[in-house]
Amino acid sequence: MPDNNKYQKLRKVNYTISPNCGFCKHSIFSHPQVSLWGECSKHRYHHLKHDNPDEGRGVSIVRWGTCPDVDVEPSVLFTFLGAHQEFFTGAVPEEYQFLNVTGCGDCTGPDCEGCSKLPAGQTHGPGAK
Repeated sequence: MPDNNKYQKLRKVNYTISPNCGFCKHSIFSHPQVSLWGECSKHRYHHLKHDNPDEGRGVSIVRWGTCPDVDVEPSVLFTFLGAHQEFFTGAVPEEYQFLNVTGCGDCTGPDCEGCSKLPAGQTHGPGAK
């Protein structure tokens, strides 16, 4: 459940989360939620010592790295950040934005089902009604 004091403190210290490979559509991680190192499917090269596919192989990337071509995958962003989206400095498509990023404190589930701040039957998150 969101904690209003936590969000107030994060706002006070100007906390931010920048777009990075961990949120990018082009990143490939063997274990998406835990792998630190992965590969980029957009930026490819031909390795000098190994066989390469015709199109080359993806460069090695670290989850926190970034490039000018970062293309955020909204569902990954939602999965990893949840209500912390308000601190993300990149664009978040409207359908993936939490409606209660300020942490109203009335939510009972991951999609804020039962939140007293919402009309009956409405939830937060992807595909929110």
